[in-house]
Amino acid sequence: MANELVTIEDLPKTPTSWDYNESVTKTRQFIYKWKNLTVELATELWIAREILSTQAWNKKSDGQNSPSLPWAQYCKDIGSSKSTVNGWLKRMFAKEEKELPGRTLAIGDTRPNISNGDFRELIKDINENSIDLILTDPPYPEEFLPLWGDLAREAKRVLKPGHFLISYSGQSHLLEVLDFLRGHLNYYWLGMLFHKGRTGQRFEVNMWNRAKPILFFQKPPYTKQEQWIEDVIISEQPDKDIHSWGQNVNPVLKLIEVFSNPGDTVLDPFLGGGTTLEACLKAEPPRKLIGYEKDTEAFDKIKERLQ
Repeated sequence: MANELVTIEDLPKTPTSWDYNESVTKTRQFIYKWKNLTVELATELWIAREILSTQAWNKKSDGQNSPSLPWAQYCKDIGSSKSTVNGWLKRMFAKEEKELPGRTLAIGDTRPNISNGDFRELIKDINENSIDLILTDPPYPEEFLPLWGDLAREAKRVLKPGHFLISYSGQSHLLEVLDFLRGHLNYYWLGMLFHKGRTGQRFEVNMWNRAKPILFFQKPPYTKQEQWIEDVIISEQPDKDIHSWGQNVNPVLKLIEVFSNPGDTVLDPFLGGGTTLEACLKAEPPRKLIGYEKDTEAFDKIKERLQ
């Protein structure tokens, strides 16, 4: 298996007994040599994630139970990040896309409020100054540009003062998009999403497109977010399995955890394949979500993912 990432056809079975410290010791020394990961070590990572992400498990110390150690803490203990190891596991296990969480979404106690319809009508039911974060990815083609003005106007109404509208955007009509948003909200910052892996081709400008703007706008007054964040976020391959315009969940998850707090409500007026929904459910702790999707077929696929 040396010098190539392993691919495993069958998902491992979760053992009846498992030791946290032993697993950390076993995987930590190899975590920076991912091209040499053996089937056994890849399996150990998968089992650790399965146990820490989907089962109630407490680390025992001197016979006493301590609070549950989540998957993110395990990744930190072995010297990596949750998003990095998840990316490896996604590539290692051939069946992961269909059978692991991410294809289906466990709701738990945080039930999202999602609706099928035009956000311009549905959002009227939201009270003023009640939303903690709007995080979304509207369609980019020119015919959809007026939606940005409607989005900005409603964001000014429903966002709490000092809170953010964060959105991905295409580049072809970026100036028009910025003008629409500036008509109702204050410009805060411009970030970029950098895609690893295959790139898109934009034939109208002969560009290999790896970068996607992330627009940060704010409802007055000016207020800095508490956590620091880099303005270039690295993304694995976009997730197109659910929706043709789908994005990878990990950058969205990072934005949610930086720009919202436990108990906050996130609004996504353009759910698409449910990336923001997935990120809200995966956040620690999960965030409340209000989401809209106009396309009935896409909305039905989102509902199918919820369990």
